Amino acid sequence: MKTCKRCNVEKSLSDFFGNKRRKDGVSTYCKPCQLEYQRKRYNDPESHKQHKMDRNIYLKNRKHSVRKWYLKTTYGLTPEQYEDMYSKNDGKCYICLEKKDYYLHVDHDHKTGKIRGLLCHGCNNALGLFKDNKDFLLRAIEYLDN
Repeated sequence: MKTCKRCNVEKSLSDFFGNKRRKDGVSTYCKPCQLEYQRKRYNDPESHKQHKMDRNIYLKNRKHSVRKWYLKTTYGLTPEQYEDMYSKNDGKCYICLEKKDYYLHVDHDHKTGKIRGLLCHGCNNALGLFKDNKDFLLRAIEYLDN
């Protein structure tokens, strides 16, 4: 038996939705109260708008913290070092010189791990497809000249 926090009625556990995050394994509110709350919230435009704003803020902050962790663990870069590299190139890809409004990829030598610069997705993939091999790139240039 459990008491619903909304209607304050003691009910059996089967009258509550499951919730693995709670110690007792069931939701705080009984099924009728939970459904009524969800219906009200879904039909209230202000509540819906606030929920979307909260979610966007959460996702933005999460994205930045994951990015910060990724730069540090993968390349040993702090966000400040990345921003410094980004501003030195004026937010442009080092190869195609196009300004991108998304994060540029950190290009590095796969043998030494040395960071070479920031590249857009396309240029970074192109180098990867050429296996960072200068001979392949020179042959490609020669091919394009024909």
